[in-house]
Amino acid sequence: MALICTFPDLYRQENSTTHIENIMQVTTRSAIALMAILLTAITFTSGCSGSREDVRVTFCKNLTSALLDSPQALLWQGNENRFQRPEYVAVKVLFELPDEADGDAVCFYDYATVDENVMTQTQPLSAYSTLPYQMELNGELVAKSVLSDAIKSQQAILINNIVNRLLKRFDDVVDQLTNSTEDP
Repeated sequence: MALICTFPDLYRQENSTTHIENIMQVTTRSAIALMAILLTAITFTSGCSGSREDVRVTFCKNLTSALLDSPQALLWQGNENRFQRPEYVAVKVLFELPDEADGDAVCFYDYATVDENVMTQTQPLSAYSTLPYQMELNGELVAKSVLSDAIKSQQAILINNIVNRLLKRFDDVVDQLTNSTEDP
């Protein structure tokens, strides 16, 4: 009925073969557009699924790996959070390099909440910024310029990964839609 209301000229050509073909073309295009819109919505609402680790912990690990610039993979041993409410939180990540001593990195995040609420009470890290203002690596303070460059680099990598995942999902959906419209 919506199709008839939207395209009254097509409806007037009641028994015409071209009428049916026109409706099929419009319906196919509409279905493809609707699927693309739905895919975009699903992608943006579920694009961050995966690890349940807090973003501050993950980002501190990524910064640590980048700053150590080791060809060997770090083995993560755990993390600890030290809250100095409301000023900052110190996220400490513990790691091990194969054939080397254990190490640690501490990322300091500013308090970034105007007022406390249920979310900040149940997930205390959510009250803090997602980018560290200071970092220590194996007990030594990382220079502000070095930290700033590392943060920019990690943000670029994250954005690039997100864009690549979105493009891949989009290509997959276009392929599926194309294949489904070609099949009789």
